[in-house]
Amino acid sequence: MSVKRDEDAERLLHSLASRGYSIDTVIEQPTTGRLATARLRHRSDPGVFVDLLLLMLRNRTGARRGG
Repeated sequence: MSVKRDEDAERLLHSLASRGYSIDTVIEQPTTGRLATARLRHRSDPGVFVDLLLLMLRNRTGARRGG
């Protein structure tokens, strides 16, 4: 998933949690402290998991957008 800020990623995870997904694991990039990956499971089939790879968008100059 492409997001502009960590807050956008957190909003996405909370939205999915409200739809029956539980957040099993969250991994941050060690050098930046930013969210990198989240593992979720749905209550209807807890044996199946979904890994979201989070990509922070950058503008054309390489600077991170959104602060």
